[in-house]
Amino acid sequence: MENLCYEAKDYAKEQGDKSKEAIDLFKQVLDIEKDQKSKSEHGFKALKWLSKLYHRTKQPALVKQSYLKLLNEYGDILAEKEKAMTKLLESLEDYKDIADLFDETLKRLEKQGNKKAALRLELSQAKILLKNKDWDRLSKSLENMYSACRLPDGTDDHSKGNQLLEIYAMSIHMEDVKQNNKKLKELYTRALNINGLCNPKTSGVIYECGGKMHLRESHWTEANTAFIEAFRNFDEAGARAECVSCLKYLVLANMLSGSNINPFDEPRAKAYSTAQEISSINSLVEAYQRKSLADFERILKTNKKTLLEDDVIQTYLPAVRKTLKKYIFLDLVKPYVNLSMSFVEDQLQLTKIDAEGLIVELILDGEVDATIDQINSVLYVKNSGGAAEANRKYVSCGRLVKNLSSLSHTILTKIN
Repeated sequence: MENLCYEAKDYAKEQGDKSKEAIDLFKQVLDIEKDQKSKSEHGFKALKWLSKLYHRTKQPALVKQSYLKLLNEYGDILAEKEKAMTKLLESLEDYKDIADLFDETLKRLEKQGNKKAALRLELSQAKILLKNKDWDRLSKSLENMYSACRLPDGTDDHSKGNQLLEIYAMSIHMEDVKQNNKKLKELYTRALNINGLCNPKTSGVIYECGGKMHLRESHWTEANTAFIEAFRNFDEAGARAECVSCLKYLVLANMLSGSNINPFDEPRAKAYSTAQEISSINSLVEAYQRKSLADFERILKTNKKTLLEDDVIQTYLPAVRKTLKKYIFLDLVKPYVNLSMSFVEDQLQLTKIDAEGLIVELILDGEVDATIDQINSVLYVKNSGGAAEANRKYVSCGRLVKNLSSLSHTILTKIN
């Protein structure tokens, strides 16, 4: 049986379609075991592989049949085979009746009184439900897991901090996808108050979703802090794809907050600078810090795939662009007392209505003291820092000229 198992596994793992040969060999293993009238490790492996192979060859009825046979015949060693069973179920995540297989396994574990194993398996099921956006089943599953981690008074049992953080991470992730900020905020606050040593990737998910929550509330600085924590946790977990996403969101929050700090100056972040997505957003940061609207738009145009296909970036890009134009405008008006609105519109690449809207907003926020003459399309700047400085220089120059003229007149009078 052992040799047959090895040969069948080789066929199953071989490149090309050798599934039929593998299935036939695993069936032979089961036939031999049946004749011996005793259960063995080889029989367990054969049924496990048959479940995978039937799924691969799109035979859903046989997937269920082989899996339930595995449960029925090896149910008494389910606890010691917990990891193998969990991996098997995770490999079948896109199987149409995967929820039924999980439910049957959970019933068996609960019947055996193995609550810890049941909770761990339910966490694995919840991850698949989250991935499939099966909100109804996921909500019920999460509530069931919460009840196993609560004290009699209904509060969180902090002695089960690790499991609680896993549950909170999935709940937070679900509410983030649904963009239910009110519920997300409640869960996020509770999660941060739990002491537990969970997988850093789980902590990363909590902080990343918290960062997105702060973005929706326009709390840019808080979002910045959350994304930094998310990045550090994902980096510790070796989750490169998540690190790249968090760095992009960190840059986004940084630009929205008006910070001049470049996130890529941080040593950990530099390690990701070679990634295409990071390279393009780093260029975007540099254009933003130079206040170069032309370069900013050019980088966006040439990096559509890496920047504009991200839903979060796309959502907040208009706000980033608006912030950049505010800074450009404030620099633009410094040397002037008045300037034409058409000039402002051209420099900011805005329509007349949008340019007026931006200026009015800055006036109301007290960032510029100016008035718009809409009839003549002229902007009058009253107390621009640059204009005031220029006026002081002109006054000083005027006084100097007057003094020199007076001195010259005095000297000429004495000479004559």
